[in-house]
Amino acid sequence: YTITDQQPVAYASGCTGVVSAEFTSNCEGKSFYVKGEGIEGFNLKPQLVKVTNGKFTYPKTEFSGPIFPSINRKFENLKVRHFPNFTIKWSISDKTTGTYKQIGKSNNPLYVTHKKPINTYVIHSFLFISCKSADNKNIEDDVMSTIYDDFTDQCVKKYNSSKCMGYWVNPIPPQSGSAVGLCFTGIALIAWENATCGAWADLHVELVKAQGLNYIKPINVLWKDDGILQPNSDEIDLLDDNLNTFFGSLTSNILYYTKNGGDYKPADFYVKNYSFTNGLQTFYLNEGELSTGVTLNNNALEKANTSGVKGQGNLDLGLILKITQ
Repeated sequence: YTITDQQPVAYASGCTGVVSAEFTSNCEGKSFYVKGEGIEGFNLKPQLVKVTNGKFTYPKTEFSGPIFPSINRKFENLKVRHFPNFTIKWSISDKTTGTYKQIGKSNNPLYVTHKKPINTYVIHSFLFISCKSADNKNIEDDVMSTIYDDFTDQCVKKYNSSKCMGYWVNPIPPQSGSAVGLCFTGIALIAWENATCGAWADLHVELVKAQGLNYIKPINVLWKDDGILQPNSDEIDLLDDNLNTFFGSLTSNILYYTKNGGDYKPADFYVKNYSFTNGLQTFYLNEGELSTGVTLNNNALEKANTSGVKGQGNLDLGLILKITQ
């Protein structure tokens, strides 16, 4: 028989796994040896057990190798691993070195992280997404980049779900009130499978922390309701400083619009430098519907396409608008 226990098992790399198991039996009072044969030679040496009250327990035992069962076998140091089903074949014998008969299998999702996680809370989907993305990677840059790469197809799925988690897909979590702070987190995104920018940013941070890395952090983006900043303001000075620090040589590619004169300056939120058919290279991103008569510095804003931009799990995330001068 096969025991499918979907409770996750997780270790940091370099550790030795420890396993115990409980079985039911109709051989009341009898004693025999039990051993386990795991994936990739992660084996469990024979242990003497006794059936009591219709059950016997294989005691906590460290993994050992197939050739030297007396030597503990560790998960490779710094290597991320993802086992969707870590199968252990269980066998019994009346002698420790006798002929063994298989009595069943157990299956569990098993994750090995690059280093010890540093999250406040490590939930199953954090391990699933990050270990699946970085499976078999052992260099920090590779772990970081493969986790990021999982976002680029715009279809990130939590554990045991066929659904792409969404960005601004209705209904979204509360955006105001007492619960709003809780909703801008990676944990909330896993729970709702849909959220706004803050929760997606926090999810990325949480996935990296689940691998024991602390090299990214969320930052607040300066945002204005009308999308236009006042010139010669503290907001622009602060924004320019942050952009130069963050984007470096790319700063000149990033644009925003200021009042009084319509000069272009580096933008607070860089999406993409679109090239439209009329040669204009500036864009304005609107998450809502385009109202008639919308202008920016007395220049009309018109639809640049009909389907809208694509986001995580959302193929129509509002409209891209172009400026008609």
